[in-house]
Amino acid sequence: MDEITSNRAGIPALLAQLYSDHTQLLELLTALDHYLDRFQDCQSGAENLELLLAGLDYINTYPEKWHHPSESLLLEKLRERTTEKDIVDESLLAHNALVDQGKMCWQLFNSVANGCIVGRDQLVGCTRTFISEYRSHINQETAELFPHLLMVFGPDDWQEVERITPEISSALNKLMKQDYEQTREYVVSGMKREAAAENP
Repeated sequence: MDEITSNRAGIPALLAQLYSDHTQLLELLTALDHYLDRFQDCQSGAENLELLLAGLDYINTYPEKWHHPSESLLLEKLRERTTEKDIVDESLLAHNALVDQGKMCWQLFNSVANGCIVGRDQLVGCTRTFISEYRSHINQETAELFPHLLMVFGPDDWQEVERITPEISSALNKLMKQDYEQTREYVVSGMKREAAAENP
């Protein structure tokens, strides 16, 4: 179990998965920062651009298919039970805004990969903002909303939510999830390999 969840004995399985997703998403954002630094410093080759695109594709797709549906269900239920409705609404709205930002960044880098001319400052500025806002969103949910869920929800609430949470049950979707998990490993391991080569 990752560091975030290791100190939370008895945490509901659904929330443990969301915490784990957050850890992995933060690691991916760090990798995207790394590849963006290389792109900004004009050290970007075809592999670096490929890794940027793969990372952006992951962060545009994985959360929407396997993370946000469960998370949004929890937050909608929390909204009915808390006076802290503004922070719940802010988090739910951020999901859609981040999807739009991420798609725009991917489209810009895909244009570059296909030989179109796109201003480097526009590319870097768009993606830096996206990474920063995504990281802030994850940190806020992890630090504020998830602990609030643990305080407000009882065992019956968790059982109800886990019962109605959409299950990714088809073989195709399971294979798709595995593919995206492999993509994340590919992007993150590329950053680690480069860091090891630069600091032997």
